[in-house]
Amino acid sequence: MFHFLDWLELDRADVYWVNDVLEAADWPTFELWRSDDNGHRFLVSEHSSRRAAERMASEFEARGHKQTYWVECRSESTGRDSMKDAE
Repeated sequence: MFHFLDWLELDRADVYWVNDVLEAADWPTFELWRSDDNGHRFLVSEHSSRRAAERMASEFEARGHKQTYWVECRSESTGRDSMKDAE
């Protein structure tokens, strides 16, 4: 379901109806990370869709900062997974 919402560019918060199955689902969290010039990594923000996290990364990159931004997907039940998109 989250793939469909992501395709529609919606977050879970944009879905106003409540369904017990959806509430109990293992929704991934998309984390926006940055690395500074010294190689330090910082969690910038967490989002319920990849597109929202990528939009935020694009906004930061458009400001001309020298940091590197990327999005990682983290499943609530399994922790961070291997879905990493280096920017």
